[in-house]
Amino acid sequence: MKKEVCEILEEQCVVGFTGKVNFMREGNSELLGHLLFLNGEIVNAVIGSLNSYKALMSLLAKAELTSDVKLVVEPELVPMTKKKLDFPLEVIKRKLDQYLELYKESVLKRPSDELNLVIRPEFLESDEDVTPEEFELLTTISDYSLVKDIYIQNKMLDHDITNSLV
Repeated sequence: MKKEVCEILEEQCVVGFTGKVNFMREGNSELLGHLLFLNGEIVNAVIGSLNSYKALMSLLAKAELTSDVKLVVEPELVPMTKKKLDFPLEVIKRKLDQYLELYKESVLKRPSDELNLVIRPEFLESDEDVTPEEFELLTTISDYSLVKDIYIQNKMLDHDITNSLV
């Protein structure tokens, strides 16, 4: 994890911070998403319509892989009902390292965002075994055909989606 991002997150954990840490574009202050802290613990992450673990990994990966992300700390009341995550920061760092390694491998195999995917009728009628991940992806493809939308709407991590497509 980048030093400045890591320092800000560690500081919020140490002081028992409650509120948001906003991830914003450096140039135009566009909000990319945010992490919610409750008493010094990361309890949720939100990026667009995603929340929880996938949003957490996506936000931290964005901060890691791009240079134009700034963090803004914003105190706020956070109810316990917002709690979706329960990982210490050290575990999150390890999971991010694993995620980035898998993400970098799979990004080369990812189809173009503008490509439309459809399920072949022959596949639906066949007796082929389908893994739970593939089934999850098939349900998303039945609702969204554009690759970009599939990656946004599916709750699986990006590298898992890519591996299921391949």
